[in-house]
Amino acid sequence: HNDRNLYEIAHSFNRQFSDGGIYAHIKAIYNFAENHDVERMASTLKDMRHLDTLYCLLYMMPGVPSIYYGGEFGIEGKKGHGGSDDSPLRPPFSPADGPHRGRRPHLPQLIHNLAAVRSSCPAVRYGDYRQLNISNTHLAFARTVSTQQVLVAVNIADQPATVSIQPPRHASRLTDVMSGDILSSPFQLTIPAFTFRILRDTDGGTVEGIELVQHVAPDTTTAAGLDIPVMPSQPQVQHVAAAQARAGGGGGVGLTTKESMLSEVYSRCEALATDELHALLTILRRMRTS
Repeated sequence: HNDRNLYEIAHSFNRQFSDGGIYAHIKAIYNFAENHDVERMASTLKDMRHLDTLYCLLYMMPGVPSIYYGGEFGIEGKKGHGGSDDSPLRPPFSPADGPHRGRRPHLPQLIHNLAAVRSSCPAVRYGDYRQLNISNTHLAFARTVSTQQVLVAVNIADQPATVSIQPPRHASRLTDVMSGDILSSPFQLTIPAFTFRILRDTDGGTVEGIELVQHVAPDTTTAAGLDIPVMPSQPQVQHVAAAQARAGGGGGVGLTTKESMLSEVYSRCEALATDELHALLTILRRMRTS
């Protein structure tokens, strides 16, 4: 993003996920944009507007997306003392503080909507990957399964981009899942600056059996045929401190706290288990017995 060179990202995606790619057969790759060892994206990106397309790529690429706490608000964090102190990367944090500390107030809602799109689209969760169009500042690709194709196009430039795309399979119409707009073939997409578009198959006003709605404002409760509730202003997030309290832990994370937290995470994942969580559950089982 900083170098305005999406060819590098496209090369990595192709090498890893395209037909014959080294991870093409693995559907549960663990993906993240930042973690406890690297400086936060809000401090790394030269332009905060690139956070939107960054999270679009994270949620639409093959694999399972992960967000490091506070990243959903775009909070900052840089290593101190010449890079030897990484404690600023892991600050105390409450979701109630997020809107005040973050650089992009709309980001929680955007990520929530991306998660809802991913949840509703099998092609995004475990479909194949194919590049459709590439330049320094825009990238378009398709995710496909036998019953669905989803097309994603991002634009990191500071001006709109017009992109011509050809779906892997024939389609006379595609629906923009965020706006509800229906596009007809041949497909010429106009992508506003610093944003993205996500399209999927349309057939007679429905998408995979989900009734489409008209274009709606961002602060309403539905979007483009997806059941996407508005994100609460203060998301209810389970805190490590709460898990520590239940386990009788102190300021540090002891063995008892670790076991309690892992058990809780394991139980929640098991209740929501799908094929793509199988690998995560396997890891959790091993951690619980280690």
